[in-house]
Amino acid sequence: MNRPAKPYADFPLFPHATGRWAKKIRGSFHYFGRWDDWQGALERYLDQKDDLHAARTPRKPDEGLVVRDLLNRFLTAKQAMVDTGEIAARTFADYHATCKTIGEAFGFARLVEDLASNDFEQLRRSLAKKRGPVALGNEIQRIRVVFKYAYDAALIDKPIRYGPTFKGPCSSAITSRKSGAKRGTSNHGLVPSTSTGASQWLRDFTEPSKSCCG
Repeated sequence: MNRPAKPYADFPLFPHATGRWAKKIRGSFHYFGRWDDWQGALERYLDQKDDLHAARTPRKPDEGLVVRDLLNRFLTAKQAMVDTGEIAARTFADYHATCKTIGEAFGFARLVEDLASNDFEQLRRSLAKKRGPVALGNEIQRIRVVFKYAYDAALIDKPIRYGPTFKGPCSSAITSRKSGAKRGTSNHGLVPSTSTGASQWLRDFTEPSKSCCG
């Protein structure tokens, strides 16, 4: 049997001798579908790749709330508050940026109930490298708001356990940073948010082809 060529140059899978599209991840081969259904194989790979690269067993979407669905539900609720004037468009922009950070850190197909304190500890370390104390505290608070929504909206059965370290910097660290800024120290690492159409933001989290869900 002649193996088919890849449908396009950077297609992430290869045609395995068993007649299936496959990829070697963490030293093991994983199979995603027959040669004659490369679109379906690609879709399965995109749904499972975050778990596979993290050495987790992929779950089916119907086994619980996944991160992508939580982010969409949360942003839909916040968009309704923008429409009624309860929150500003800039606040919504900040929430959207936070949701993208959550999805990229944990994986959009990850089950929310699988998240543990070590996941949030690792996320905090990553955030602290890019943000000053004030921006870090604000981002952590927004992340907590997203997951609190999941519990308050009865999307999950129990609150998320963040662990003891997933909180903003202490007040002394913020004061020290402000003092340094007054002396001319650059307050680098603050990441501004940008605005765009809310409907486009929501599509970003629902279409697997979008880069933020890759």
